[in-house]
Amino acid sequence: IVTKAGPQFSIPKSKSGFRQITIPDFVANELKRHKTNQTAERLAAEEWHNHDLVFCRKNGLPLEPRDFSHRFSEIAKDAGVSSTFHDLRHDHATRLFAEGKHPK
Repeated sequence: IVTKAGPQFSIPKSKSGFRQITIPDFVANELKRHKTNQTAERLAAEEWHNHDLVFCRKNGLPLEPRDFSHRFSEIAKDAGVSSTFHDLRHDHATRLFAEGKHPK
């Protein structure tokens, strides 16, 4: 949650707030590559704010939501998918249904 004081981190309120998802091997491999690169950035940084984030700025601080949304829209447009992060969920579900798969 982003507040006037900055980002606030909290754990989900209930057990249903925790999710486990299956990802393809190529996504897992890409995330491992990203983590290796991020570790190098962390070690090279003069100052690092450790929030244990997968995606963050070069100093470990959370991404600005507006910056993320703007950049995501650019990438999504180039990829030919929904242009907002929220709409991507619906786009993905529609594609799964088209393949005869249930989105859950």
